[in-house]
Amino acid sequence: MDNLIKIPSNQSIFDVGAGATQGLVDIILPEGPVYNLNESFINVNITSQSICTADANAVYNNFITFNGDGSDTKQYPDPVVIVKHAHARGQKVGKIEDLRNVNLLRHNLAIYKKNLAEQRDDINGLMANNVRSVYKPQPQNELYGFGGNDGGLSRSRSHDVRLPLRDIFNFCRTEAYDSSKYGALHLHFELDNTRLGAGVETINDYGTLTKFGTAAGNEFNEMEVIEGGGVVGAGGSKQLRTKNEYRDLQDAAYYTNMPVICNRVKDGAGATNSGTLRIVNISYDTATPSNKLILELSDVWTDGAATYTAPKLNIDATRSANNISINNIEAAVVVNNDGKGQGLNYSTFSSQDDTYDAAINNLNRNYEIPANTKNIYIMFNTNGNIVSNDANLDHYRITLDGEEITNRKVRVLSPLHYELLNQVFLNNGEAIHNLGEKLYTLFNSKARGQVTTQQNFIIAIPCRFLPRPQRLGLVLEHSGASSGRHVIYSEVIKQL
Repeated sequence: MDNLIKIPSNQSIFDVGAGATQGLVDIILPEGPVYNLNESFINVNITSQSICTADANAVYNNFITFNGDGSDTKQYPDPVVIVKHAHARGQKVGKIEDLRNVNLLRHNLAIYKKNLAEQRDDINGLMANNVRSVYKPQPQNELYGFGGNDGGLSRSRSHDVRLPLRDIFNFCRTEAYDSSKYGALHLHFELDNTRLGAGVETINDYGTLTKFGTAAGNEFNEMEVIEGGGVVGAGGSKQLRTKNEYRDLQDAAYYTNMPVICNRVKDGAGATNSGTLRIVNISYDTATPSNKLILELSDVWTDGAATYTAPKLNIDATRSANNISINNIEAAVVVNNDGKGQGLNYSTFSSQDDTYDAAINNLNRNYEIPANTKNIYIMFNTNGNIVSNDANLDHYRITLDGEEITNRKVRVLSPLHYELLNQVFLNNGEAIHNLGEKLYTLFNSKARGQVTTQQNFIIAIPCRFLPRPQRLGLVLEHSGASSGRHVIYSEVIKQL
């Protein structure tokens, strides 16, 4: 029977954000056991919290940002994007894998390996959006969409980000790493923690969005006054009723401890805003039986006896600080008590960068590809952006030892381009799960993150498997400025 052991990182202090310098992680798996590395992972415990200026008890819908592409709200399909470089070595055999630009490589392969459903089901991802939970769809804090007074108050929590070892190192796809044969396994990572930050989901400006199947005028923020005729006494009211009906609470944008501001018209004199209020309880309207929700607030939303009309409840996005911290990092390793050590046959990646003048529209370069290469990947990397894209690339032509891979130049995103990509995946015994080639926004209350997108694509070709180096010829034809930089990854077969 297998058992799980946890091994802490040699380092205990990590910093994040611009200028971060403490991002090295070293974990050593002791010699002796047989490890199932295929089921093992690195666990990064992160706290992301924002403080409401007017109410310290308020909780925001936080998420972890990774804004290397200039945006805080992208849904990265693989959490290993926070790893910049990685190295693994066995005490008795030396270097096993040494990977540069892990985030660029793994992100752009994951675009094809994980469809949207697979991305959303990963609740331990970097920015996981758990749509199956009884809580509000969110990646970080514990948000309750119902109850409150009985203990169902939302609260800030830490979040475990799991980095599967098999998604970083190819050799970790083994279920029987024999450490008595290969020695203690030393894993070394350099995190790209300068990009980490804390973000807040403001319900996608739900004041301008409507619930599924409703017309304009029924936006998420539209409320009703419960008191008869909208007349509220001098003591004010702590309750509002939603204008929309919600048979499914997942469609509702509200959660307990949510900081809100009530906008309303008093005696027809114009709209005014309340101060910061907090939703302390959410329940169904049982007096008028319906599927409308009663939102109980922390304080009265009036400023005196009057007739109030057109109340709207908007999120208060005013924050005094956004805080993020890495609390600890450890390896969760499965010990294979029933297995016997196996020989390691695996593939790994060697990489070479090329930087050139972006004004060069037609690029013609030659490179040396290592012996025992089976696949070649070309990814475009502009200003450290891990999203591979060369907006003006029209065609490319590739040769190996002077022989054309195809009998004509290949148009980007053409059927021939995808056929080459498919051959590479088949060469690895894998299937492409997604040809959308897009990085989606993290949230959208109306369309589940499918409004704003960013295009991704790579060039991939199968390679003749030869026990000697080969000469790669690459011709890139652009209609305008090029990316100015690309990285060539050679997938090489190795054996221990």
